[in-house]
Amino acid sequence: THHPGSMSALAAARRRACRCSAGGLFKPLRLPARTFCAAPGPEGASPVALQAAARRILEDPDLAARLASTNAAAERHCRPSSEDAAGNVPPSEEETDPAVDEVPQPTSQQMKLYFLHNFIPFIGFGFCDNAIMILAGDYIDAKLGITFGITTMAAAGIGNTISDVVGLWISGFIETIATALGLPAHGMTLPQMELLTIRILKNTSMIAGIILGCMLGMFPLIYPQDWRIWPSRQDVEAAGKYLKEGLSAADPSR
Repeated sequence: THHPGSMSALAAARRRACRCSAGGLFKPLRLPARTFCAAPGPEGASPVALQAAARRILEDPDLAARLASTNAAAERHCRPSSEDAAGNVPPSEEETDPAVDEVPQPTSQQMKLYFLHNFIPFIGFGFCDNAIMILAGDYIDAKLGITFGITTMAAAGIGNTISDVVGLWISGFIETIATALGLPAHGMTLPQMELLTIRILKNTSMIAGIILGCMLGMFPLIYPQDWRIWPSRQDVEAAGKYLKEGLSAADPSR
């Protein structure tokens, strides 16, 4: 058994050594060569000599304190150990970091499904955005443009604002319709969707979908004039001008 005092002294010496820099409060210990080097081995001392030195340190508290104050001991106890108690070297951060693991590339079928999952909803977004903007802008231009002196461009801006607000409200409805189409899941993992090629694919599919939707949403522009629900601004201005000219002809004094 080891002396209790030597164990506590050794622990205290180790704590003091971690608080002291090299060559600080304690003088380095120089032990005789015969203590550690009785029979040179691969590391400079035989196992028998090392065991004997360890027993001597445990039995002599003063020797343990002096040994703990040396530069080598302070550096040994103050820096984190690269081995655990069993002598196993812990894996490096690169080995334990899951982000370092290579992410498998998605298959062509997964990429097609992922394209469609982003392409189809944005057709609806583009369609509703352009259609509502044209209809709302035309109505505001015809009804409020002449009354309040709003220009056609200002009416178009107000119509665009209305279409954006409505688009926010019906976005969930559009996504529900796209889901109801029954497209199978693409099956990609989150790390796969973070790949640069997949992010480019996503942006490309959304851009293509919204372009197609906006082109389809311009259908009010080809709507026949005879089928209009309300007269256009040009018709209202022409009717007002005709009425003014008719009144002037009937009453030359005006």
